[in-house]
Amino acid sequence: MSLFKKDPGLKSLSNLKSSERRKLYAAICSQYGLNEQSLASDGVASLVLPPEVKYAAFKSPHAQGTLYTDLEGVPIWFRTRDSELLPTLFTLWKYPYILPIVNTHQYVIERLVNGSNLMLPGTIPPFPEGAKRGKVVAVGDYKKPNVAVAVGYCQMDLGGVTDVVGTHGVAVEIMHVYQDWLFTLVKGVKLPDKTDVLPANVLIQEQQSEKEAVEEATQEIKEIDISTSLTVQDMDDMFFRATLYSISQDTIETPINASLFMSGHVYKNFPPMDSNLINIKKTSWKKTAKYLKAMEKENLLKLKGKGDDVVVVSVNKEHEKVKQFEPYKIRKNKSGEASKKDTDSTELQVTQLYKAHSSASNFLRLLDSSQDYYTLQDIKALVGKYIQTHQLVSKNDPKSITADEPLQRLLKTVTIERAKVVDILVKQHFSPFYKVSRGDESTKPKKGQVPIVKIVEEMKIGRKIITKIIGVEEFLIDPEEVSSILKVKCSGSTTVATNIQNPKLVEVTVQGPHFKTVQDLLIKQYGLKPTWIEYENKLKKKR
Repeated sequence: MSLFKKDPGLKSLSNLKSSERRKLYAAICSQYGLNEQSLASDGVASLVLPPEVKYAAFKSPHAQGTLYTDLEGVPIWFRTRDSELLPTLFTLWKYPYILPIVNTHQYVIERLVNGSNLMLPGTIPPFPEGAKRGKVVAVGDYKKPNVAVAVGYCQMDLGGVTDVVGTHGVAVEIMHVYQDWLFTLVKGVKLPDKTDVLPANVLIQEQQSEKEAVEEATQEIKEIDISTSLTVQDMDDMFFRATLYSISQDTIETPINASLFMSGHVYKNFPPMDSNLINIKKTSWKKTAKYLKAMEKENLLKLKGKGDDVVVVSVNKEHEKVKQFEPYKIRKNKSGEASKKDTDSTELQVTQLYKAHSSASNFLRLLDSSQDYYTLQDIKALVGKYIQTHQLVSKNDPKSITADEPLQRLLKTVTIERAKVVDILVKQHFSPFYKVSRGDESTKPKKGQVPIVKIVEEMKIGRKIITKIIGVEEFLIDPEEVSSILKVKCSGSTTVATNIQNPKLVEVTVQGPHFKTVQDLLIKQYGLKPTWIEYENKLKKKR
């Protein structure tokens, strides 16, 4: 919970002596591993700590300490008697490279503002290396890179965490958050969309790494001679041609989220070249939303949404440039096959796994098998091998077996139909697990059966019908993305929040009865099977 949820009783501000200011600056650089000389040469030292600083003591029910501000009274750093120096959001917006940032969702940020700590299920991997237990970290909205919305102490080592679905525990204890008392000391301020500050040494490193990537790409690209010294105009032309290719050759189901349109179509339809060279930031548009709006001005597609949150609602296959477009050879994936027209990056795979009980350990050791998890086919193959090796097939009835001592202990019988052996072993001596994969992302095996996405149609107070979709994140689907798509498909308002009945799950709500629309979206666009979707109609019950 923020130290500044309420007025902490700040005393009057006083000017900090130059000698004390130098000590404060040295303490900040030492604590956060900043090089004083580099900051000075990069011209960003004043962003970390202004040349002139004021300070005042504060005392609240939660803590007491010292607040540092600039000459205008804007809070820049603070510390309590028990804590280290912590930067405020205003400092991090000026220079965002002081703290590692742990990203989260917009709906989670609302809970932080209301006084909650950041829980592990509400975070978004991957995590920065510096996100370790006891370290100061910033919390950011994943849609606004480098824009901090809270500051706090990491409560666990996040570096090795790759999957947060179904987890629990506090990830970050919040000390200062957007819209708390400290933030409201500066009147009329709003969250910025981005931070543009980049130290000179970082720019040099990026230029060097880009140069190295280009040199490697030059040696690897043999299929087509594309210059590695691509100009901005070259990259603009490539993106434009990839868009024409996508509209003319691909089957695009609209409306489609901007990120899905780009990853599933545009990026896949570039000519053969190193994927490291394909970057929207190297175009004149710099951002996906600006690029798509430019394509809308060309009358190639239509968008809906504001700012960076846009959805492609239609594409114009009748455009003259689309009709005249001649397809070219496109990039190949790692397997050597041309990019498929379906969205491989979002292809869903759910694997049913089984973990052996201790009762089955001896039997598996006889087969020299010690896997952590088995598929049903693995178990069938092992049982078949065991039956054949030990010649257990009944001479009188080839469809039955005569179990030996190890199998008898598991099956509790001597003679049994061969077809029933695996079923009994799986039900009595293995626990079910499942694993979800989507593109390069996958979960760890989780105990239980494959989860269910629940769609509920009900009537709210005021006789408004709503449709709730609960648990899409279990299948590695971004609830915010589903919300954006449904807002367009259903022409109604949508919200994303934590499910009240089960806080571990996220709930997307859309106005109106839209079960069929939601079901089609989950099956066709996100690859769910109908058996993984459960529908509850509470409207009929009320009638």
